[in-house]
Amino acid sequence: MSVFSLYDNVWTEAMDAKLMELVITESDSKGNPKGIPKTWDFVVSVKGKINAQFNMTKDVHFYILKLEYLEERYHLWVSLLREQGVFWDKFTNILRATDETWRSIQEVRSAAMVYRNRGEPHYAALAKLFHDKVFEYLDYEDESPCSDDSD
Repeated sequence: MSVFSLYDNVWTEAMDAKLMELVITESDSKGNPKGIPKTWDFVVSVKGKINAQFNMTKDVHFYILKLEYLEERYHLWVSLLREQGVFWDKFTNILRATDETWRSIQEVRSAAMVYRNRGEPHYAALAKLFHDKVFEYLDYEDESPCSDDSD
């Protein structure tokens, strides 16, 4: 499974960029300059703004999954940066490694192959959101409204 397999005809990588930008802006404005406030209200607010901007009707659970997915993407990228034999060319934003190194990576983490000969265009935003964090909404189901997640 590719790390970018959650993209479909409706959600794009550009929307991920906008989602990250909004989360960072909202976090900064709420006095939480690093990371994501882990509250239901925060995600409801983000959902409302992204849905309005892109004329969508995605629910809060979709956005929780999106944020979890973005965190997985960040951790996968960082794990590759730490992999022996993998080098990041910061000027081209491409990971470089020998074919043998990529084969050994593929045996353990096939999703990492999406980064072969490509970079992570949103590394700075992902790092701001997820550096040394584990993104969990531990009891989000308990906090959610029973009927819907409307604003």
